[in-house]
Amino acid sequence: MIEANSRRTTHMYSPNRWMTIVKEAKRKNSFNVIEMRRTDLFSTKELEESIVSRKKNIDSHNFNWLQMRWLRYEKSCPLTLKYKSTINPVINLAKAGRRMPVLSLLKHQELLYTQRRPITETKKRDMFDLLPFIPPFL
Repeated sequence: MIEANSRRTTHMYSPNRWMTIVKEAKRKNSFNVIEMRRTDLFSTKELEESIVSRKKNIDSHNFNWLQMRWLRYEKSCPLTLKYKSTINPVINLAKAGRRMPVLSLLKHQELLYTQRRPITETKKRDMFDLLPFIPPFL
């Protein structure tokens, strides 16, 4: 739907234009687009170091990533992944022996970017090379 809608518009020069295209892709039950800002993005480094890939769920049943149809991650339960293949079992992602309290993971989660990300000189040059192809905003 989004690709079909984007084909109708040939000029997309800003993320805001993409947001509009996604919003307008469906006439009924349109997509809810949320603009993310730097302060909305958090680092997952500590969480990634606290988890392990599992082959069995908490009920000791085999867990197959290829059979996933639905995944749900909740910030309030950072070491739990809810999923559906046919029913609603749960898998515990915490490393064995890891005793870090769940609330500690949430409280100490750092922002992914604490300040604006710098643009390299190469990237800046490339952007200026493309500038003649972008019409001025009115």
